[in-house]
Amino acid sequence: MEKITNRGKAKLAFAAAMLLFLLSGMAAYMATVRLVESEKWVVHTHEVQSAIGDVALAIAKAGRARGNYFTTGNDDFRLEFEESSVQVSPAIKKLRGLTVDNSKEQEYGAELEQVIAARTIPRRSE
Repeated sequence: MEKITNRGKAKLAFAAAMLLFLLSGMAAYMATVRLVESEKWVVHTHEVQSAIGDVALAIAKAGRARGNYFTTGNDDFRLEFEESSVQVSPAIKKLRGLTVDNSKEQEYGAELEQVIAARTIPRRSE
């Protein structure tokens, strides 16, 4: 049996160290790629949550104006309703654009648009 020299042991140790270095580099790269991808989803989630807040705010403003109009009959509230209801559709479109990758959320968006379309103030016959 052939004896491994010190020089051979050093070469073997160096090769093993280089292999470990290469493997740890690959692992670090893969972890970084996963981290970046995960961060993109976190940012996307925050964008969707913000868009949901915009929709809720626009609907709440229009709803308050609509309720005040029905309660008081004051045409100022009708005007406020009409002005604020214009903001609802773009807010929903933005939300639907952010959730285009999720068919269930698209269905919810379509249902929301239908419900909102039905919530108008009837025109008075003059």
